[in-house]
Amino acid sequence: MADIKNISVNIKKYRTLKCMTQTKLGEKLYVTPQTVSKWEKGIALPDLQNLCKIAEILEISVDRLLSPSDRKTGYIGIDGGGTKTEFVLCDVEGHIYKKVLLEGCNPNDIGLEKCFTLLKKGIDILSSEQYEIGGIFAGISGCTAGDNKTRLNDALTKEYPQIPIRVESDIYGVILSHFDSCDQKCITAICGTGSVIFASDGEKLHRIGGWGYLIDNAGSAYDIGRDALYSVLAFYDGLGEYTSLCDAVSKQLGGDVWDKLNEIYSSGKSYIASFAKLVFDEYRKGDEISTQILRRNFERVARLINHAQSSFQSGNTVILSGGLKNNSDILIEFLHPRLNENLELIIPELPPIYGLCKGAVMMKNNLNSAFCSNFTFDYLKEI
Repeated sequence: MADIKNISVNIKKYRTLKCMTQTKLGEKLYVTPQTVSKWEKGIALPDLQNLCKIAEILEISVDRLLSPSDRKTGYIGIDGGGTKTEFVLCDVEGHIYKKVLLEGCNPNDIGLEKCFTLLKKGIDILSSEQYEIGGIFAGISGCTAGDNKTRLNDALTKEYPQIPIRVESDIYGVILSHFDSCDQKCITAICGTGSVIFASDGEKLHRIGGWGYLIDNAGSAYDIGRDALYSVLAFYDGLGEYTSLCDAVSKQLGGDVWDKLNEIYSSGKSYIASFAKLVFDEYRKGDEISTQILRRNFERVARLINHAQSSFQSGNTVILSGGLKNNSDILIEFLHPRLNENLELIIPELPPIYGLCKGAVMMKNNLNSAFCSNFTFDYLKEI
């Protein structure tokens, strides 16, 4: 019996080599472009008559259409956050073939349809004729709200029926960046554009916080950036004191905060989060307002972490992740004294995309002993 995977791969491969669209091939076969798309996705097989016609049109033998593909097998990890979505294609040994960076895909921010479209765009860019995709592990911020995860997983599985796909919270990338399986007892804290704490008891993930920027106030870049803007406006209103943070914010804005309010509101969450960097910078220079902002935010994060440990059987390891870990020394400085004494803070050297690529490979294979070193070398050399 013919292998549908070989046929679907070869139709797409040789059609592309002939610079022929699905529509053009469909016209020559008197079928719709949607029918050709189903053949190439492995959803359906052309009958024998169409198979012979396809071979004739593409100027290859029927045997060539039926032959095993000579493409390399790659695995896709997807780290979808509020600000950016990173796609990495690697092999079973951790060598990176290709990377793609697109805008944020949190479905609570942009909607499920736009999230799916963005994920499909990244996957399609990586799914070139040179590579056969063996598995996709997507860690998506905001996917645990409502039925987002199920709907995204179903939509991607329908779009790519021949590829094993797993959609989970982005927290799994954090866990897998440190451990070799998802079912480990630990606490994970993501402090990026948004913030969320998860406690894993080895069987289930328990979420604390992570309710979105309109409700949360616990140590995200958005919270810190918003507090920076507020402190400057408070000074202009005569309710706060002048500090070097005022100048830093005005410089980044290119003018006074009051004059730039329309721009701030229209630019959205990620733009406000970008001001968090100024707070860290001014804190290093000794700015008191920046110190208060960081202390206040990370006291909230510490309180959530301590609550996670006391409420769930999640062990003593706390893994920190998110964009704010770029200031890991400051995070540790503020968090460590406020955490329960027996908690150990871990900041992985590699980002969550490493864990998600590892997860994609482990869906079908045992992890190669050289995976980490190969991935580390390839990933860091491109930064």
